Amino acid sequence: MRVVLDTNFWVSALVYSRESSALRQILERFLEGDFVLITSPALLDEFSELCERHNVAEAVIEKYVTLMQRTRTESPPYVHRVVPTDQIDVVSADPDDNRVLECAITGKADSIVSGDKHLRDLESYQGIPILSPRDFLTTLGRET
Repeated sequence: MRVVLDTNFWVSALVYSRESSALRQILERFLEGDFVLITSPALLDEFSELCERHNVAEAVIEKYVTLMQRTRTESPPYVHRVVPTDQIDVVSADPDDNRVLECAITGKADSIVSGDKHLRDLESYQGIPILSPRDFLTTLGRET
């Protein structure tokens, strides 16, 4: 399964979530190699910026950026980096959300996981479902 995790997901998982939360469970499932993370340079940049705004320690930011830059051929976690060539302008209220959609289309994602209202209001984009973390965990439960 190929998945784009919205950058807000990452920051929330690192900063706000408790051990038993859906965010932490998804992060653990990613680290175990239960799905392939699809990411892009734009999403990595946004991740770094959001972490800095939330005062995440530089060492933690570097650890996760390095993790998200791994290649799919390495042992888990699996990551596939894409460089979108087409720009999408679907979410006018938050243009950064368009980068998530671009990444998902270019990376042929099976799902987008986000708690972001602008993305979630779409429900899906070009056949790619946009799921809440809890709904994604349910999907993972069926897949594994």
